Amino acid sequence: SPIPNVPVDLRLNLTAVYPTFRNSINDTLVFDPHDDIFNEQPGYGIFAIGYAGILLYSDLEGKYQAFDLCCPYEIDPRVRVFPNESGEAICRKCGSKFILYYGGAVSQGPSKYPLKKYPTNLTNTTGGEYLIVQN
Repeated sequence: SPIPNVPVDLRLNLTAVYPTFRNSINDTLVFDPHDDIFNEQPGYGIFAIGYAGILLYSDLEGKYQAFDLCCPYEIDPRVRVFPNESGEAICRKCGSKFILYYGGAVSQGPSKYPLKKYPTNLTNTTGGEYLIVQN
């Protein structure tokens, strides 16, 4: 991926904070570093959210995938992809489309690279079920 390697450390409590995303299918959550929530609520469970932010996707099998929001064609953290209801992420600047179910693969547009993907891990603790995204 042409997207620079930067730290990713995102920990989401799916039991208490994101119960509707837990066990969802073909659903997305977006964590944009420019959202006010990160400035208003310190200790929100988000430590480092990639180059341009994180796009979480619960696929058609209920498994979680995580992608950087940065378009791999534009390589600019201010140019982000946006998910739609069809399980795609679209760059509004270059028009590239990425199929989230297929690991962020390019389906249309000038990008030759898929979305940058980050590893996910689902863990159960006494505090609930957590989705952890780390590189």
